[in-house]
Amino acid sequence: MSGVIFTVMPRALLTLCALTLMMLLSASCSRQTDFGDPIDDEQTISSVSQAREIPNRGRTLIVRGTIKEVCQDEGCWFALVDERSEIITRFTNNGIGIPVISQGTVLVKGVVRDTVIGNTHVPELHARGVKFVTSQP
Repeated sequence: MSGVIFTVMPRALLTLCALTLMMLLSASCSRQTDFGDPIDDEQTISSVSQAREIPNRGRTLIVRGTIKEVCQDEGCWFALVDERSEIITRFTNNGIGIPVISQGTVLVKGVVRDTVIGNTHVPELHARGVKFVTSQP
């Protein structure tokens, strides 16, 4: 009788371990596509070039661009580009970041601000939300 219990127990334990592993793997394969505040795709979308224009400073925009480079420490900033321009994008909430291996096209909701470097005013996009359109982290 005790031999039956020891034979059944390892099978049940093995089955339980296999199911747990499958659940963990499937959860890790799903990718997060939104970070921070939600973005409404129906709102007007600006290009990176348009976002850099002086009249847009201080305005909240949704900007579409391609990720060129990401902060390799925490994903707290990234360079966003289009065919003509580039803008550095930083998160306003220190708890938000994107994975450091991120790539592809994104929509970014944020406010365009001036950052002074030396005597030069450089526009930056202070992001409150990011939504991946193509590719993903």
